[in-house]
Amino acid sequence: NNLAVKLNIITSNIYVTPPFQVGGVSLSLDIQDTGGSYTDEFPAMFTCSLASADAVLLVYSVAELDTFDEVSRLRDLVQQQRGDSLPLVVVGNKTDLERNISKEEAEATVNLDWENGYVECCAKDNKNIQAIFRALLVQAKSPILRLLEGDGKAPTEVRRRKSFPQVPRFSRLQSMH
Repeated sequence: NNLAVKLNIITSNIYVTPPFQVGGVSLSLDIQDTGGSYTDEFPAMFTCSLASADAVLLVYSVAELDTFDEVSRLRDLVQQQRGDSLPLVVVGNKTDLERNISKEEAEATVNLDWENGYVECCAKDNKNIQAIFRALLVQAKSPILRLLEGDGKAPTEVRRRKSFPQVPRFSRLQSMH
């Protein structure tokens, strides 16, 4: 058991937030931070992590094009493992640096081609961080989103992602007809 804990610490960082209140509902987040190489070096652990995931955030640097390519590869792995039922948001980080990929190009690829959520932020300056979690709630069609948007109707029970209805997807083909 001690070896498993050490191995987990080596391969990823796990963050558990203390419970916080959103409209009278107590929530906590369990976040597993894994690097892209994690999927190649520990594929079985990646599969286990993904199997228990309720949502996925894929983060890249807007200043480094190769990191967007890596996000594309990781998204493909998520799709192979879980299909398109898992809420997924791509985050363009480091907006304080000179860009090597335009917001319009990244946003169009993620929203239209991949049909996933997209947010840009600057983690260093704590800019637009809340929008990341709001985008995850949108992707998950979470009842908590109603509380954040102010209709005041608290859900009686908040369940894991598996219990939420299928997320309707935007289709460019439908919009062209």
